[in-house]
Amino acid sequence: MKTMKPLILTAALAALAIGSAQAQIFTDTTGFTNWYKGAVPGTLTKGVNDLVWTEGGNNNEEVIHRLFTDTTLTVGQTMRFTLDWTQSGGSSSIVRMGLSDANPDTGGNGDVTADADGYTGSGYYSFIRDNSASASSARYETMTNYTALTGSNETFANNTAVFDLVDNGTKTYNLIFDVTYTSLTRVDTAFKIFDGVTEVYSVTGNTTANIVNKFDVASFRVSGGTATLDNLQVAVIPEPSTFALLAGGLATLVVFRRRRRI
Repeated sequence: MKTMKPLILTAALAALAIGSAQAQIFTDTTGFTNWYKGAVPGTLTKGVNDLVWTEGGNNNEEVIHRLFTDTTLTVGQTMRFTLDWTQSGGSSSIVRMGLSDANPDTGGNGDVTADADGYTGSGYYSFIRDNSASASSARYETMTNYTALTGSNETFANNTAVFDLVDNGTKTYNLIFDVTYTSLTRVDTAFKIFDGVTEVYSVTGNTTANIVNKFDVASFRVSGGTATLDNLQVAVIPEPSTFALLAGGLATLVVFRRRRRI
């Protein structure tokens, strides 16, 4: 019985760690009252069952966003922004997802882009260009001006794939954008698109020069056509290696217990 106690304790700790593996910051599945388009042109419809965004052709400013409670990552943690995306029209769409820290933080109706010329922020975003004629360029960038989502190219991975996403309103993709506070001097990003359980696109990046680990804004941009969005979520999760460590430790104890019984 003595050999069972450490095993039971380890299993309980592993279950607790896995159970708390994803700390939800927000989950928007109905209503979507917290999403705003600021001063940018376009039509944002906050429906009961989905969020519909038709950009207004204003170049870099086709951005919608949502404020959330200031959240600071510790080393090894990832902030994950996910949503379901269905596109109608706009075959050369640029699709961006970003996480940033408003500077200064704002309250009220969450309209951080109302002052398009005076607002600055810091954070990260990635994008894909849904147009095989343009080589489906994708990159990771840091943002210095949140309204326009403009920033500086960091490392990497331009023109990583050539493909066209289905954009006639019949296909829904799941988009995931991760920002991982890998160390005190490094941040990694990953932008992935899934068709069901199949990953159809991904692009990664990292920076050691522009470190941001506090966030309170999630942003989405699409150029051209109408985007229907649902299941928009932001959560904090531990680094995958944490699970590997827990699983390895548990497996070791299981083997140890079996040997003791033999």
